[in-house]
Amino acid sequence: HAAEGSGDPRYGALRAATTTRLATAFDAGDLRLGAFAGTASAAYWERTDGGEDLGRSALEAGLTADLQLHRVYAAQGGPLALDGLRHVIDLDAGLLTVQGNRHGPEDLPAFDLTETLRDRTEVTLHMRHRLQTRGRAPDPAGPGSPYRFLGPGASGGGLRTLLDLDLDAAWYLDDRAPAGLSTPGRARAALAAEPVGRVRVAGEARWDFDVGLESAFLGAGAMGTLDGRPLAVAGGVRYLRDESLSLTLDVAWRWSPKYELRFQGRYDREDNDTFTRVLLRRFSPDHVLVFGVGERDGELELELNLEPAIGGHSAAPRGFEDSGGVDPLGVFLR
Repeated sequence: HAAEGSGDPRYGALRAATTTRLATAFDAGDLRLGAFAGTASAAYWERTDGGEDLGRSALEAGLTADLQLHRVYAAQGGPLALDGLRHVIDLDAGLLTVQGNRHGPEDLPAFDLTETLRDRTEVTLHMRHRLQTRGRAPDPAGPGSPYRFLGPGASGGGLRTLLDLDLDAAWYLDDRAPAGLSTPGRARAALAAEPVGRVRVAGEARWDFDVGLESAFLGAGAMGTLDGRPLAVAGGVRYLRDESLSLTLDVAWRWSPKYELRFQGRYDREDNDTFTRVLLRRFSPDHVLVFGVGERDGELELELNLEPAIGGHSAAPRGFEDSGGVDPLGVFLR
């Protein structure tokens, strides 16, 4: 395991981690209550960063409470083409304590950014709202369109999700958070909506209770056809604290089952920087071959990439959380 993209051979080690829990749950009316206890451990050896081999472990215990509320309304027609309307609310609360670890993040290899065994106690709260109706909008490219919109609001099971709002927060006692962070708490909000057929809206924001807004994204995408072939367009605004405030555009046209032409552009107001690239993608059932030409700060960039695929859909990560210049609209298109 080496640090992704670090380019530094010193950051390497073998890592093994296990988590074992005993859990129980029972119903108390409409409320689902649960409890768990167990151990978590990890070991590192053959480190190449000069650190010593080490093992660490901690005891974990927690309580959970879950509740779902739902109501159905006899709404029909209108601009949203309703066929019934269902409102679902999921409520989840939890308490977790981790105790016994004797190693801090400073003892670990630099690549281990997902350190979670720090001694801490946290309280979590999660709320999710969904508005759904029956049926789906017709696919503009016919059955089997190669494009699919992603996110928690994706349609499925014969339902169209008009709105999906996901909120969660965590409070850390003694300001001790995972990954070595010191903060009283963090929160996240994610939005996915399909207000009308073939149009999607998505957004995400993350807050740190100590420093404020860390990152945010809000965008919209639409599907259609060009010369009878499927066309997808998405655009958005992205913010990274102290780093970026950018506008993004993503246009993809699949002129045959195997080939797609894609344009991506980004303008960053923080440093007046522009980035554009044109991608040619070839699809097969188990991989996607990508060749691209881009321009950044007057310099030409070439890209050649082989991505794993499932049924012709790229399975490569499409997160827009860490980098404002790497496919930030993958939340819409694959």
